Amino acid sequence: MISDRIARSQIILSGPAIDQTGAGWAIAERSMQVALELASIVHEGQVDKADEPIINHVARVVDAVSKQVRGMEYRDRAIAVSAAWLHDTVEDGDVDIWAIDHVFPAGVGIIVRLLTRNPEDTYAEYISKIAKADASISYYDTARLIKRADLFDNRFRGKLPASMEQRYDRALEVLGRNDWRGR
Repeated sequence: MISDRIARSQIILSGPAIDQTGAGWAIAERSMQVALELASIVHEGQVDKADEPIINHVARVVDAVSKQVRGMEYRDRAIAVSAAWLHDTVEDGDVDIWAIDHVFPAGVGIIVRLLTRNPEDTYAEYISKIAKADASISYYDTARLIKRADLFDNRFRGKLPASMEQRYDRALEVLGRNDWRGR
């Protein structure tokens, strides 16, 4: 099962890069489609502590991010949505960040790289790196937006141990808490 999942994800990642020469909307649509396919493969069979498929969490993050980026140009929205689909693929699957750089339009890999925790970093250091990333780079703002949506979904989706609630609350405060409900 796992080796099959890895093989299918490698087919996507070892294939040709998304063609950047077509119409902007076609590139954007293809990027989002491939990101959804890859996330679905990587998270296939994975469940959270409540025994819910992880892909449901990822889809809620994508939905929240999609609502927040409505005003962006279509290409930038597609980069944000693609990165939201992929935000857990490096940590939760056998996906190499360099493969994401190869396959997806510029920006997707930058965002996913910032959202991927270095195993040497404490959780607080990881959140701090996301918070302190250069605000003049729009991809970093998008990474913060995705991480807030991720944290918000994790924090308010169900009953958590008090220590996890506190951890997510602290992270949301560091990143600039946004209320994602009802948007």
